[in-house]
Amino acid sequence: MGETLFDLEQVLRSQKETQFTFGVLTGATAAWAATWKLSWFARANISGGAAILLGFWRFSKSLDSGVDHILAMDGSRMQKELANIMVNKYQDDPWTMQHLNRRFYSEKVFDDSNLHRPIIRLQYRNSSGDNVAYGQRTHDSDSHDASLQ
Repeated sequence: MGETLFDLEQVLRSQKETQFTFGVLTGATAAWAATWKLSWFARANISGGAAILLGFWRFSKSLDSGVDHILAMDGSRMQKELANIMVNKYQDDPWTMQHLNRRFYSEKVFDDSNLHRPIIRLQYRNSSGDNVAYGQRTHDSDSHDASLQ
């Protein structure tokens, strides 16, 4: 089973590298063709800059789609762990939480164990009632073993 997870990691990494490579080649080619009237030095600099920008943009889009895909795996352990990491470490980052908010909505629940900091409880957007997905404490940023509530 460990070999399977290793293979999965390699596939995911190679897809990201492919997206970056494709972006670099596309950006460099387009900029080189568009700046044909400039000197060779200027064309090389502009093409290099465009290649890097487009490469990182495609890489970023590829990472975002990977996160969205994992969060779409309803009820899986990968989804649970990713949601825990996102809530515990990146709850103040709106760009990161945007991915989580597409699938879940969060509630802040106060309990007797800590009156000053609430527990953030995530629920699936398409559910109702007592189907609580994940609960984790916001002050336990290093803990990834938050149990289902």
